[in-house]
Amino acid sequence: MHYLTMNPTAYFEQLLSALQQEQKEEEQFYMQEISKLSFQERKSKGLLWYPTCLQTEDFYQTDGILATFKKTTSEIYPNGFEVGQLATVVHPNVSKETYVGTVTHLSDATITLHFDMHELPQWFYQGKVGIQQYYDEQNYVKMRQAIHKTIQADKNSPLGHIRELILQSTSPLPYLDVSYLIVPDLNLYQQKSMQDALSCQDVHLIHGPPGTGKTTTLIQIILQLAKTEKQILVTAPSNAAVDNIAEKASQKGIKVLRIGHPSRINQNLYQTLLTTQIQAHPDYKIVKDMLKETENIRKKAFAFKRNFGEKEREERQELLKNAKSLKKEVQKLEKHIKRTILDQAQVICTTLIGCYHPDIAHKTYTTAIIDEATQAIEPATWLPITQAKRVILAGDHHQLPPTVKSIKASKMGLQTTLFEKIHTAYPQKSSMLQVQYRMNAQIVQFSNQQFYHNQIQNEPQIAEHTLSNDVLPAYTLSPKPLVFIDTAGCGFEEVFDEQSKSLYNPQEAALLEKVYTLLVQNLKIPISIGVISPYSAQIAYIKTCIPSNKHTEIDTIDAFQGREKDAIFISLVRSNSKQEIGFLSDIRRMNVALTRAKKHLVVIGDSATLSTHSFYANFMEYIHTIDAYQSAWEWL
Repeated sequence: MHYLTMNPTAYFEQLLSALQQEQKEEEQFYMQEISKLSFQERKSKGLLWYPTCLQTEDFYQTDGILATFKKTTSEIYPNGFEVGQLATVVHPNVSKETYVGTVTHLSDATITLHFDMHELPQWFYQGKVGIQQYYDEQNYVKMRQAIHKTIQADKNSPLGHIRELILQSTSPLPYLDVSYLIVPDLNLYQQKSMQDALSCQDVHLIHGPPGTGKTTTLIQIILQLAKTEKQILVTAPSNAAVDNIAEKASQKGIKVLRIGHPSRINQNLYQTLLTTQIQAHPDYKIVKDMLKETENIRKKAFAFKRNFGEKEREERQELLKNAKSLKKEVQKLEKHIKRTILDQAQVICTTLIGCYHPDIAHKTYTTAIIDEATQAIEPATWLPITQAKRVILAGDHHQLPPTVKSIKASKMGLQTTLFEKIHTAYPQKSSMLQVQYRMNAQIVQFSNQQFYHNQIQNEPQIAEHTLSNDVLPAYTLSPKPLVFIDTAGCGFEEVFDEQSKSLYNPQEAALLEKVYTLLVQNLKIPISIGVISPYSAQIAYIKTCIPSNKHTEIDTIDAFQGREKDAIFISLVRSNSKQEIGFLSDIRRMNVALTRAKKHLVVIGDSATLSTHSFYANFMEYIHTIDAYQSAWEWL
C-alpha cells in the first residue's frame, strides 16, 4: 500500500514497524558482535580495546571526569571507535556494574572517555580493563515518542495539519503576502528561498545542491526570524552539521544556546553550552560559595571525635540537616539560573534527537529549522516538528541518504526521507538554490547534467578557478580541473578484506600515491587536499601509503559529505571480471564525491568495470568530451 493511500494510523504504524526493524538490526549486531564473542574476537572486529590501563583522570571543563586509558601492549587490531559514541569499561573475568562514558579523544594508543560522575569506581584502577562499544536504545525511545505524539495530535493543531499534509489529506496553507528586507549578500535564488521560508505557514523546503550557499541562506533566515520570534529551534541529524550552523549564527551576534554532550561538540562552541553559560552566570558565584559551605558542614559533621555519645550524635544529625537544607537551596538557585539562560537564548541548536533533551523537551517554538534533512530518517525528523508551528527543511535529496542498517527497514520505506516525500507531493513547497560558489565549471557540469537538469549556474570567477597559480609548471596535470585516469587493462584487481568485509585495490592506491606525490612536490604554496574512496578498506590501505599531514585529509566519500577541498583524489576501487560495482550503483554517493573539489579533481578507476552502469558510461562520455582522459599506462 502506498503511503498516500494510508490513513494516519496505518502510515505511522508502518513507520514504527520499520523503526523497530532498524532497532532490532542494531541490537542483534550488538548482541552478536559483542555479547557472544570472546574478548579476542571483539578486538579483531574493532569493538574492544584490551588490555588497557587507566593512565590519567581529570575534571572536565564543565562537569564529570575525563578518564584516559592506554593500551598496555603493542598488539595491532582494528579501531571501530569514533569520537562522540558511547563506550563502557569492562573486565574479562568479573561481572561489574556498567559504567558508560562518551569517547572524547582517540589516538593509536589511547582513548579518553567522559563520565558523568564525580569519582571513578576503584576497580578502574586495578589491573587491566577493556573499553568496549555500548548499545543505547534511548534514541529509538525518543523517536517512538515523537511518532505517538504526532498520531495523537488534533488535526486542527499545527502538528496535526503537517501530519495530514504529508498524507495529502489536506491542502497546504497559503504563503503570507509579506515583503521582507532585501539582503545584499544573497543572490536572487537565495533571496527567494529566504522569502518563501519566512512567508510559509506550515512547511517549506530549501533544496541546496553542492556549493550553492545553503548555510548562508539559513543564517539569513535565522537573523530575520530573531527580529520577530522569541526563540528559534535549529536542528540537524549530526553534531557536525549543528555545530556548523551554530558557530556561524553565533558569529553574527545571535545569542545561541547549544544543547548536547560537551564531548560531541566543537570546542569553539563551549561558550554556547548550557553548562558553560550556567557557570558564567553572575549568580553562580553564590552557588559555588554555598556548595563550599555545604562541604565544610559535612566535614565538620564527620570530624573525628575521641568521645562520641548521644550529644555528639545529635550535633552530627543537626549539621547534616543543615547541609541537606543548604543543598536544596543550591539546587533551587541552579534551577533558576538554568531557566533564565534557557529563556534568554534566541536560537537553541541541537541534534534531532537532542530536541527531546530533558532541559528543552517541554519547549515549543513558532519555527523549527532542520538542516541536512535529507540525511535524517523520517522518525527522527518528526522530533522537532512536534515542537513547532511551522518547519523549514533544508538539504539535497541527490546526495547521500540517511544510513539505514536493516535491509528490511529500508524496503519498508525508512530510507525515504520526509524531505523527499514533501518534495514529490508538493513541488511548489520547495525553492532551489541555483548559483554555485565552490567548483570550477568543468568539475560541476557532469553532476549538473545528471542530477539538476542543468539548472545550476556558476559564479563567473569561481567557474574559472584552477591550480595554475598554486603549482609549478612541472605539474603536468595543471591547469586541468578534471582528470580521469583509467586503469582498464592494467590488471589492477580489487581485493576483498575478510576482517573489515570491505574492498581495497592496492595497485590503484599505489597509482594514486604517485599522482598525489607529483602534485605535492610541485606546490608553490600549501593547499587543502582530500583523498577519498567509497570503501573503508581502501582508505585504510591508502593511509599506509600516504603519510598524514595537516594539509591532506583521507577518508570515505560518506565522511566528506558537506566538505570541500582545493584538490580531491578519488579511488573508485572496483575492478573485476564480473564487472560488478556494488554500492557504487547508488549514484548519489558519486555525486557527493564529484562535487567536493574546488579547483582540481582526479578520479582513478577501471572504465571497463564501471561503464556497465549507465551513469558511469555517461561519465566516461563526458570525460572524453572535455579531453580529460588519461590511461594509467602513461603513469606506469
